[in-house]
Amino acid sequence: MQDMLKKSSSFRTQILSSSRSIISSNDKDEFTVKSIAGGYVNHSFMIKINSRENNDRSPHEFFIKINLNVHAKQMFDAEIIGSHVLREVCTPFIRIPQPITSGNLPEIDNYNEGGWFLAEYVPMASTKQKKTDEQYRRFAQAVVKMHQISAEKHKLSVNSGLFGFHINNFYIHTEQENAWNSDWCSFYLEQRLKPVLLRMKCDTDFINSYNKNMELILLCDRLIPHVSWFLKTIQAQIQPCLLHGDLNDRNWSIDENGNMVMFDGSPFFGPYEFDIHTMPYKFIQAYYKVIGGSIDGYEMRFEFQSLFAVELSIYKSFTEIRQVSNGIGQYTSRFTNADYQNIVEGSISWEGTPLVRQEVYNTIQSLQDATVTVQRSTVCACETIQAKIVDPNSMLLQNLNTGAYFYADKNLIEYTSVRPNEGETTLALQFQTETTERKGTLSYLMKGITWTPSYDLLLTGNDDYKLRTYANIRNDQQQEYTVEKTRLLGGDVQLATDSSAGRPIFEAALTSMNLRPILMNGEQSGLYSYSLNDKYTLRPSSSIRLPFIDIVAKYRFYYKALISINTGVNQGVFERNYDITPDHFMPAGGITVRDNQVLVGQANLPDVPENYTETFSVGQDNDVRYMIKGNMTSKTDDDAQVSLETYEIDVYVKNLKNKNVDTQLVVQGGVQITLLNTTCNSVNVQGSQLNFPVQLKQGETHQCKLNVTVRLN
Repeated sequence: MQDMLKKSSSFRTQILSSSRSIISSNDKDEFTVKSIAGGYVNHSFMIKINSRENNDRSPHEFFIKINLNVHAKQMFDAEIIGSHVLREVCTPFIRIPQPITSGNLPEIDNYNEGGWFLAEYVPMASTKQKKTDEQYRRFAQAVVKMHQISAEKHKLSVNSGLFGFHINNFYIHTEQENAWNSDWCSFYLEQRLKPVLLRMKCDTDFINSYNKNMELILLCDRLIPHVSWFLKTIQAQIQPCLLHGDLNDRNWSIDENGNMVMFDGSPFFGPYEFDIHTMPYKFIQAYYKVIGGSIDGYEMRFEFQSLFAVELSIYKSFTEIRQVSNGIGQYTSRFTNADYQNIVEGSISWEGTPLVRQEVYNTIQSLQDATVTVQRSTVCACETIQAKIVDPNSMLLQNLNTGAYFYADKNLIEYTSVRPNEGETTLALQFQTETTERKGTLSYLMKGITWTPSYDLLLTGNDDYKLRTYANIRNDQQQEYTVEKTRLLGGDVQLATDSSAGRPIFEAALTSMNLRPILMNGEQSGLYSYSLNDKYTLRPSSSIRLPFIDIVAKYRFYYKALISINTGVNQGVFERNYDITPDHFMPAGGITVRDNQVLVGQANLPDVPENYTETFSVGQDNDVRYMIKGNMTSKTDDDAQVSLETYEIDVYVKNLKNKNVDTQLVVQGGVQITLLNTTCNSVNVQGSQLNFPVQLKQGETHQCKLNVTVRLN
């Protein structure tokens, strides 16, 4: 293989610069290289080789990945050893691709560093299909088997009861120290968490790529002293077993024959929770079902791994956010000032361990008395001033050399003692002591997250139609949320401080997400509740679109016009009207009508109760027209106690279409209409309205006359 790579001209350059299949050849071989979608650490490819030697024309397929890091060869050598260990335990219930060899890139190309890894190629089932609950159940059973078999073997080894591995391996590009250790807490802190945190601190690209990364580093610094408390209660219950080491939903799949495949391992011996905590909740549920339960306190330890997971109850104009928080000592949550302004005043609540104090403050004040350097330009020259911040809000500074006060543009300031801060609002919950064990839920109402249903009425002719329903969730906050559970609520809920205007129904394009169906929970006090139990990420300033509940609705289409009785000629066109009657409550939202894939129009629906008929209009049709000629024949005197007017009315309804149509012309006047006589067979009186339902054939004009008396008071 290495000889083939050497002889292939510019092999690495070709495959790294292309996502298309490439066919290359040398004197003996013809091969195809195809890019494979994979992780963000390596470049992955499938190579198909047709050998011309000894008349062997059968194709051979291989998987190859390339990494440009200076330690790539060392990484891949460790992966080969780890793959062999995993294969020894997992075969035949989990397929681990057979590793073949690895090498240095400089040996096959003119580059100074980097490496390549070669293994068997395993054709996978479609990666576009979402994994099923049954596949998660089967994979959970297989992972349990891997953990249990390896744990029993480990008990009999010379390293029984120890955590680690016989070689070091890598997490991304960070070498993981796997020296054997009898204490899991020490191993996790010193040989896993701290090395990754140190690399994060030294990686300026990581820190600068996202403004929350520095906050994550600072948060980890605060959490490290408490890790031992999280883990000490289970130390005696932990049985080391062989772990994949980097198990997540991207590192396993299903091959073409339905077999489970696991890859990209970084194995070592540790507690099974380390493997499963990054997997989807449905996998974790299946895992615990297989082993018959969990170690006490796993919820708290898993919360330690997903500190920002929340539950959302989303109403029309606001959301209740609930976040479980278990830990030690003071709890803090930071918001941008704009986000905090969207929190409904007085709605912040804590349920759980008793509080000593709840405090809200603006973090820009942390810049007060900070030492800074100011590069200030004058007419003559540029000068550097050492100063301290007196007022962070106005950026009033004091010159440390002269004692003089001055204002400075924040863009001219270099911060030497603290990190720049544009101003955030911090919520701090203080408990009895800094070591108080806290358990509870923080909740508050937020106006920046809302939801709106939307409906598509798709007409296909011959009275065939479909009603598709969607839930559109919008996050106008600058905060990103990892959402564990979502409730959507339809109905009218008012807040004491609610002064917000309604949001337009139709927004910009929404992002679709492939999640489990939304379920209807029921009705309480006129509020209808729906639940989504999948975990997902709600990104800042984003919208997502999800399939909503199934609603079966009857509909009727007709043309309708509404006019008033007057003297003279009144003519116009009919509007397209729809009556819709759902078999479930329909929360207020926008509805789009398409007839044979042609957009007919959109309308806003109010809340529509079950089995109630709601009428909406989506514009006019110039091909269906009316003309009304009115002639007043008599009226009462101006001083009469009851004012009456009598009219002769000629009605013309015309269909210019090449198909039959149903129309309804409504003529209204005064407070009560009395029909005296008519040639309009279908007319009926309802209070102050005359209703003319007329069925028109293509090209037909319908004409009739009537005499009516209109009471005006």
